[in-house]
Amino acid sequence: MEGLENLIILLDAGGEGPAGTGYQSIRIKLIRYFDWQRCVAAEELTDETIDRVAKRIAQGQQIENLGGFFYGVARLVLKEFQRKEQKQQRASANLPTSTEEVSNDDEDDAVQLRRECNKKCLEDLAEAERDLIVPYCQPDGRSNKERRQDIATKLGIKRENLRLKVYRIRHKLDKCVADCLKDNEGK
Repeated sequence: MEGLENLIILLDAGGEGPAGTGYQSIRIKLIRYFDWQRCVAAEELTDETIDRVAKRIAQGQQIENLGGFFYGVARLVLKEFQRKEQKQQRASANLPTSTEEVSNDDEDDAVQLRRECNKKCLEDLAEAERDLIVPYCQPDGRSNKERRQDIATKLGIKRENLRLKVYRIRHKLDKCVADCLKDNEGK
């Protein structure tokens, strides 16, 4: 907290407006930057950027160009966020798209076993979780962003909260599939 207070004082240094004006100004600029980068979590990333800069100041780092430093940190925060998004999208692509069984005699046993475990674990989910994860991961011709925003709107929650719910369901599915594969390993 001390770092944030020092940052606010530093941002207001030389300013003639009320206290906190410099902080509000940089916050708005960072939100605009993240919006310009088409980031769906602009405010969260802005807060993360400000927290990191405040932490550096609290650690005693001397910063000559504070505005430039903010944008440098913002770029790094954005890259981290984008990497997480890509990782999440790759994980989504590996989830089954429906509970229908697809039979193919040419598949090797490991692929068939994984498919059976995926199906079993998907069916073992609570109906509400299954009704959430399947449309979240199943392409329907629209962009992922648009489709997932529709799901979040129907549920009356923010997309970030939807992402968290899906992450928890996906974690549960991954554990179930891993256990299933482990149980069937020797068979």
